[in-house]
Amino acid sequence: MFRRILVPTDGSELANQSAAAAVKFAKGEGATVIAVSILQPLASIPFYEGVGIVGAGADDLMLAQARKRADEAVEAVAALARGLSLKCETRVRDSDSISHGIVDAAKDYDCDLIFIASHGRRGLTGLLMGSVTRSVLPYAHVPVLVWRSASERAL
Repeated sequence: MFRRILVPTDGSELANQSAAAAVKFAKGEGATVIAVSILQPLASIPFYEGVGIVGAGADDLMLAQARKRADEAVEAVAALARGLSLKCETRVRDSDSISHGIVDAAKDYDCDLIFIASHGRRGLTGLLMGSVTRSVLPYAHVPVLVWRSASERAL
């Protein structure tokens, strides 16, 4: 049913667990995995200006480190896909909004499903911390499969 599955990752433990589930799902579908990591420019992060970053080139260094982590994150998904003999494309993109970057990537790479992890935060914590997954849902033009770990589902 699905041909191209977008798997957003930030390299976190939860994203890695979700990616493993996504790759297994893609195997069952015979789909190509599109692993994407979205980089948000520091200037677009609220309250960034003047928050402990000192010295010329600090922004460049932080961006280079973030890009390296993003490259490693999508490569980890690709390694999982290769382990199951699946085709996987990797992409690192910049966007002012992580959630909009994910939705745009799904459009740009002709994906027909977004397979995304959720922390499962509820109540005041969910409201205060927000959720990339929750922000993706109203804007996605394709189905979104929200994956939660067994420990999160128990809450």
